[in-house]
Amino acid sequence: MKPSPHRATILDLSAAGMSNSEIAKRLKVHRSLVTKALKKGKISDKAGRERKRSVDTNQLRQKIRKRIHRETRKSMRKLAKELGTNRETVRTIVKYRLGLCSYKIGKTHFLNEKSKASRYQKARLLLQWAAANDLSRVVFSDEKVFSLEGMPNSQNDRQLLPKGMGNSPLAVTHKKSHFPASVMVWAAVTSTGKTDLIFVDKGVKIDGNYYREYILKKELLPWAHSHFAAGHWTFQQDWAPAHGAKATIALCQASIPEIFTKDLWPSNSPDLNPLDYSVWSVLESHIDRRNLTTVEDLKKALVRAWDKITPQYLAATINNLPKRLKAVRRQKGGQFENLF
Repeated sequence: MKPSPHRATILDLSAAGMSNSEIAKRLKVHRSLVTKALKKGKISDKAGRERKRSVDTNQLRQKIRKRIHRETRKSMRKLAKELGTNRETVRTIVKYRLGLCSYKIGKTHFLNEKSKASRYQKARLLLQWAAANDLSRVVFSDEKVFSLEGMPNSQNDRQLLPKGMGNSPLAVTHKKSHFPASVMVWAAVTSTGKTDLIFVDKGVKIDGNYYREYILKKELLPWAHSHFAAGHWTFQQDWAPAHGAKATIALCQASIPEIFTKDLWPSNSPDLNPLDYSVWSVLESHIDRRNLTTVEDLKKALVRAWDKITPQYLAATINNLPKRLKAVRRQKGGQFENLF
């Protein structure tokens, strides 16, 4: 860093008996500058006071490039330790010299080649269906298990404490049991509304009979007949065994104007169900588990969060489906959410 151009004058005026305030006023500079100059006590600084440049050489860049090529998930800290250099140097080279960015590892459902081919063909058929029909009259359904413990965000869930207190009694920890208390819910949504959250009793297995009697007959059909005023509507469900049973399909065909059959709706495609790709995660984010101690508390919290979900949000979410179907088509049935 170069010395102040006023330093010599400041030293002369101080030697002449002027106070720091008088010098600052005469030179029209801040008083702190005068104070610093007088503390230095000499006109020039010692050589070599500038900040040393980090070691950023072509040789180091090539080493980092090769190591990342071998293992793309290697951390900056580990690279710096292996190469015996500063972590900030490695970070600068990776970001600005090699043009690499850090991305969070995503989670997706598994698809084999047969599943991809099936998804590709059915996505094309669904796009044709959506172009000729009213997507707002489709009822999407799904089940989900909600745990009393929740899923903490391991990346952003942090706590500010004094240094060295990370293992103190003040430190918050997430306690996870082997079998956390949980509840299974079923629900259905459309662009203009939603069913109530249906809670499945503990220990009850959703087999074909339970699904037909307590989900379809007792909940879905009365709600749909009221909501659509006996008009046309279409029902979507995944192909779990209870859903695809012959008796279930027969009931749906006899009681529902139209259903998405196995020939139209692809299996193993949560990325195409609005409940899976958006609604459940929004519901999860609205639950504050800090004061929940029982399953009944969790149920009440879920109902409160469910009531906050508006038709406007549902319409926007469901209207996103054609865009997702086009993404499936572009990917020939493969994963697309990491590119979406």
